[in-house]
Amino acid sequence: MNRKQVDSIWMGVSVFFFLLLSVSFLLMPIGNETSAEGISIYSFIAGLVFWISLIMGIVTQCILAYRRKTWYVMNRARKVRSTQRIGLFSFFENTYAAVADVVAIISLIGLIIALFATQGIGYICYVLFSLFVFSFSMHCILNGKIYYHVVYQNKLLQTIEKERANSSKEERKERNG
Repeated sequence: MNRKQVDSIWMGVSVFFFLLLSVSFLLMPIGNETSAEGISIYSFIAGLVFWISLIMGIVTQCILAYRRKTWYVMNRARKVRSTQRIGLFSFFENTYAAVADVVAIISLIGLIIALFATQGIGYICYVLFSLFVFSFSMHCILNGKIYYHVVYQNKLLQTIEKERANSSKEERKERNG
């Protein structure tokens, strides 16, 4: 398995954990009544799923960031797209990111409307909040440097090799010239 395939698997695992994170919000209102001993089993599971998926989603993104940095070191290259901002502050960087951005905006608007319409107690609020959490997570991932690196590793390597070849030609010209 090559490095790009491994990074793609890590990216898929990260997306899976952020999907689980958003699903945990759908579990929260189920069995919301506390038992005589304290918290209900459903609330405990929802909280456990929330924290485990949040932590693991962040950990997988940190692993991908580390792999991205080591890739640049291994290839002795400067960062090709250093002008790109982090995913949180970037919008519409690619087709998938544009879909995530639009869904995040629509789900946020729908959530605000549902909160006012149901005084925050309707299950639709949980559904829209879950959708917003997942689409916002995808916004951050799909607009980010790590996603760009995972998808375009081969193109980045070609660019680096081309720059090296051009700089070698220029160095030979200077020595001979």
